[in-house]
Amino acid sequence: RTGDFKKAIDNNVRSQEVDKKFAEIWGNLPLPNIGTYPLSHKIHAGHAIDFIRYAATVQGNYRTAIDAALAAKAKVLTYHNVHRYQKSIAAPWLIYKIFGKWDELIGQTPSHSDMPYLDGIWAYAQGSAMLATGDLAGARKQLEKLHAIANAPDADEYRAGPTPVSSIIKLAAFGLDGEIKQKEGHLDAAITAFEKAVALEDLNNYTEPPDWAQPMRNYLGAALMEAGQYAEAEAVYRRDLKWNHKNGWSMFGLHKALRAQGKSSEAVVAEQQFKIAWQHADIELTQSRL
Repeated sequence: RTGDFKKAIDNNVRSQEVDKKFAEIWGNLPLPNIGTYPLSHKIHAGHAIDFIRYAATVQGNYRTAIDAALAAKAKVLTYHNVHRYQKSIAAPWLIYKIFGKWDELIGQTPSHSDMPYLDGIWAYAQGSAMLATGDLAGARKQLEKLHAIANAPDADEYRAGPTPVSSIIKLAAFGLDGEIKQKEGHLDAAITAFEKAVALEDLNNYTEPPDWAQPMRNYLGAALMEAGQYAEAEAVYRRDLKWNHKNGWSMFGLHKALRAQGKSSEAVVAEQQFKIAWQHADIELTQSRL
């Protein structure tokens, strides 16, 4: 929450080593049921890996993020019931989408399906990949799938986190709709769609890491920038940074919005702050989302 993502990664890597040492001492005996995790050394690792994935994503560090996402997925696949761990199964798909790794999505088959959350997240990631590679018709078909999944009577049969699945998939639909409209050049309609996505994201129930992997304000801000609404984009990025401190994607957008308005001294400070936040990144940005 303070934006010290390097320390978040380091501490959660170290915590897993501590868990292993503790397990050697304690064995399989249950802990006294007096805390949050009565079997903490068994179930904590997945939580720690989720933090690593999220922190690395905010840093723009694809390699660390995808390694963590794949490690978490591999771990939950050893469990008997994967329904409770849908977010971990879908996490690599979202990392591919966030970082623009379209070859990892186009032409691929999802490892799991037939659950509304998994089908919806796959459609969302596929839609973005198709759009980015010139298949507008394919992206529209994925958007149709998202609407059908979100409005299906069984959308919330299996929970994937504190926020209802139907709400998450509706958010994804607004997001993909905004991307499609922005690609088509319908910027006002894209901004409206992204604003609806942001409004839904703001209603998500609290959990860490969040139920939604990348702030939709990164997308809204980028659309506002393309529309020449630089002051409005600045306000969007500042609002995100109040909640997601030192989010490198929003810091990049803020720097660009300030520069576009001729706020040179503020832009210089924002650019310096962005460079610090982005020092562990392995990608370059041209806008606040890929």
